[in-house]
Amino acid sequence: MIDNVYNKILLLNLLISIFLYSAISTGIVYGQFDSKIYEFKDEIYNTRIFVNPLEPFTNEIRFEIELYDKANNLVKDATVKVRSSKINSNETGWAYALNTPSAKHLYSTILSLPPNGSWNLSIQIMSSLGEKTYAVDEITIKKETRSALGGWIFMGAHLFIVGGGFVLWKQSRRIRNK
Repeated sequence: MIDNVYNKILLLNLLISIFLYSAISTGIVYGQFDSKIYEFKDEIYNTRIFVNPLEPFTNEIRFEIELYDKANNLVKDATVKVRSSKINSNETGWAYALNTPSAKHLYSTILSLPPNGSWNLSIQIMSSLGEKTYAVDEITIKKETRSALGGWIFMGAHLFIVGGGFVLWKQSRRIRNK
């Protein structure tokens, strides 16, 4: 009798969990834009900027900046900042983009933007050659987002733990009743 009640409660919890994870809106993962490449050539720099959303994570954007001088030589001593400013607000932010010894011409960073707003983005480059700022398109993050994959992984781990406990409990009862 107790086994039947326990089984029904477990089944009900399972169905409620599946319904909640399926029905709750997961939001717009990584905003509302695709990867983009921007190229700028001017009197100081030849610059290529890659803007990529990070798919498993939310509201995070990877920036990679290839930086050369006018003669296409590597610029190794630059300070690169990715700047953000919220449209119709005083909210601003920035992140340094850093290069590595293996890719001295490639400066990269990840920028986390708060939800519910449109942002103007720009890249500021400072080196011994001079200072230059390049504007990138406006990016809109519509609402607080979360990854649907993360929810399903959490639910799967939870069911695995509860199911394992249930199997151990059933086996121990069977052995005890022999």
